Amino acid sequence: MINIIKGDCIEQMKLLEENSVDAIVTDPPYGLEFMGKQWDKFGKGKNIA
Repeated sequence: MINIIKGDCIEQMKLLEENSVDAIVTDPPYGLEFMGKQWDKFGKGKNIA
């Protein structure tokens, strides 16, 4: 079963039952403007998709 949960991750994770999650897929975190694009680099200029 796939569930999509929208909301503040800290608050939403508090509502999950223990040992009930197999995987979490997220977008890059918000609020990284202070790093420019440094967070978007994977090693020697390779993009991983």
